[in-house]
Amino acid sequence: MNNGIHCSNCGAEVFSTSAVCRYCNTPIKPEKLLAEGDREKISDVVSAMEETLQVESGNSWITGVAFLFLGVLAVVSFFLYSMLLSSVTTVWVLTIFSGLLLFITFGAVVEYTERKAVRKAYREDVKVRIDEYLKTMNFHRYEFDSVADDLLPKKALLRRFLFTP
Repeated sequence: MNNGIHCSNCGAEVFSTSAVCRYCNTPIKPEKLLAEGDREKISDVVSAMEETLQVESGNSWITGVAFLFLGVLAVVSFFLYSMLLSSVTTVWVLTIFSGLLLFITFGAVVEYTERKAVRKAYREDVKVRIDEYLKTMNFHRYEFDSVADDLLPKKALLRRFLFTP
């Protein structure tokens, strides 16, 4: 590693892009306080990374396919119930119940694909860009996460990947 940063707890040499020591899980805090100009620079990067994750969260073709499939299934279930059952009330009750189940299923598919897309975007793009920025600017991951924690709203996607002590 050879970057001169050591864990304050166990003394192991650690990367400046690490939020915690990989040996003892102690937060890696910088020795100096972050200047206001540096906070602004990091804030710009935090905003850009959050925007990247927001864009990626909505870029799933699986959501569209699931919507079409479940919509067709709802219509088919209505006709199937109509053919098999003689009571109009029973057909409508079963159709509404099936529709609710399909709606809940669609919500679960959307949630799952969104989380998966965000994790992939973070791992393959955002984390790499953050680490490169931190190395270039000689900032610590702890500083980045601290600024992001102050800046981001509670439901921000980037919050999922922050270390907050």
